[in-house]
Amino acid sequence: MSESSFSSFLINQNQQIKKVHSRLRRSGMSEASLCFHEDRPDAELRTFR
Repeated sequence: MSESSFSSFLINQNQQIKKVHSRLRRSGMSEASLCFHEDRPDAELRTFR
């Protein structure tokens, strides 16, 4: 993987994380209670009972 594509990959990941975090703040859930799926981090957010 080239350096430029890797940095754009990181930027994309960071944007995904920010989207998830803003969604969490709106829904009032704490990050610690979430289970992230590595392949699609924002596809399924589950709370632990």
